[in-house]
Amino acid sequence: MKPKLYLAGPMTGLPKLNFPEFFRVEGLLVHDWFVVNPARMAVEFWKINEIIPSLDKWESCPEFEKPTVPESVYLKTDIRMLTICNALALLPGYENSSGANKEIIVARYCGIPVCDVVFDEQGRAFVVPWESVQ
Repeated sequence: MKPKLYLAGPMTGLPKLNFPEFFRVEGLLVHDWFVVNPARMAVEFWKINEIIPSLDKWESCPEFEKPTVPESVYLKTDIRMLTICNALALLPGYENSSGANKEIIVARYCGIPVCDVVFDEQGRAFVVPWESVQ
């Protein structure tokens, strides 16, 4: 069974909420990890609640904006999912994300290792624990 990895990073204020980057990194890490992707969870939430009809429509919508759902709704689900994961992986730019910084605090309190997602020259993604880089 693959270990579970929760992705965190910046969304608010970025084009398409940075979802394309979340999906790209998920695809790069999926061979070694069961990736818990909050972008995918948000899209599924929107579909279930009929906020958007499908992931395909979201991807093809150039004027995409975040549906008006309180941040607390997302955070409740995100925290639940984070607490069942083996590690938290941070995308570049996480420092500017209030959500990612809240997830770091939760991970630390729960004893979940915090890691950076780093990329090599070939574009491959790796998960590097903070303790080995600081």
